Amino acid sequence: AMVVVTLSMSVLAVENHPTHTIEITFQSKKHIYRIASTGKVELEVAGAPRRVFSLPMLKDEVIEAARIIPYENDLIFIYPASDGEGAGNHLVRIDPATYQPIWKQWIPAFNVSKPTVGDASLFIGASGFIGKVNLQTGKYDWKHEGLYQKYGVNRIQSIELGKATVDFRYEGVGTLQADRDSGKFTFEPDLSKIKETSGVTAPLPIDPKRR
Repeated sequence: AMVVVTLSMSVLAVENHPTHTIEITFQSKKHIYRIASTGKVELEVAGAPRRVFSLPMLKDEVIEAARIIPYENDLIFIYPASDGEGAGNHLVRIDPATYQPIWKQWIPAFNVSKPTVGDASLFIGASGFIGKVNLQTGKYDWKHEGLYQKYGVNRIQSIELGKATVDFRYEGVGTLQADRDSGKFTFEPDLSKIKETSGVTAPLPIDPKRR
């Protein structure tokens, strides 16, 4: 299950950074993660010592929010970060035994919606972007960028897995449907309706160094 992110003031000693508090049930225990804007994370589990670790970040980045998805015996962290020039989302699989990254990936878009797990993969939707990430390797099986300009895809509202396809439903005019394995589009919305309802011209602020 996805988790709810709420804002609170930092409890990370005297560092005084804004902190996101996330509570999940993982391995049958309640875990409380406090994630500072600096990427430092404090973990509380009943009956265990408090632990502190850091999420992978680039220089001068600031974390604005976070999601945690339990997967098998590990944790998938998704967190948007900005360094003032480019912005997108980090996608990281963490080993909870060591709290070190197993792999790291970059999502080159804002507004990542609730992902869907299937085929040992993570199906992702964001502003102008959809993709499928292999959860074992952290690599993209396929991805599509530039969908904001082409279809007016701003915010993905839901991701629904069918037997052989995946539907990305988004705000505005409809649905993009892709083959689950290849990523090839099997249904695209009516472009004439998009032109009538959307004045999309601005490119997404994607930093090429993240790719």
